[in-house]
Amino acid sequence: MQKTSRLETESPRIRLVTLDWSGTVSDDRNPVWMANMAVLRDHQKPVLSFEEWLPNTFINPMEFYRSRGISGSDDELFRKYKRAYDSIEGNAPKAYADAKEVLKFMAEFVPLIVISSHPEDHLLKEASGYGMSNHIKEFKGGVRNKAATIAGVCANFKIKPQNAIYVGDMTFDILAGKEAGVWSVAITTGYHQEDKLSTAEPDLLVNSLAELGGRLLPLLRKQA
Repeated sequence: MQKTSRLETESPRIRLVTLDWSGTVSDDRNPVWMANMAVLRDHQKPVLSFEEWLPNTFINPMEFYRSRGISGSDDELFRKYKRAYDSIEGNAPKAYADAKEVLKFMAEFVPLIVISSHPEDHLLKEASGYGMSNHIKEFKGGVRNKAATIAGVCANFKIKPQNAIYVGDMTFDILAGKEAGVWSVAITTGYHQEDKLSTAEPDLLVNSLAELGGRLLPLLRKQA
């Protein structure tokens, strides 16, 4: 039997959905791993297998590089990552199979805002390629402080944080949502697996976007 989450128990009306992109809507884990390993090799640092790297990912590539002993400013490290990512060929990211229909469905009820550390030009290109651009109200890419950005989006849309959610696939996403005062939703299809996500105590944990859509429906339909 499905366990009732904190979000469902409190049952607020959801008027704004903010969400991560990489590992949440778009499965870009392999090209991101390849780009990160290219930067490690450039700095003569030991590389990791995909399986070793995945649970050790951070909220952005700059923090990952620093954890491996590579120093530099955020701008400098981000440029290294973007250059490495842009040079990868034949390993394009793919949308999760249920993403397009679920985003289309949710966009019928509330604005959808993507808030991601992924470069904004990549977000726009991927969303266009997936046929999802029309379902997203705004794209905010290259974000370095997700909590502040989430809070800013709520303010811009004049929606109280308790009527908004942030959906992400990493513990850092859950913590950012909590810091911003919105409901935090973890999805297990991306970078961090369920056991690690659970340590951040999300308000709702789902195994797919399709499950998210189904469990949110009563909260999206609420009139007050």
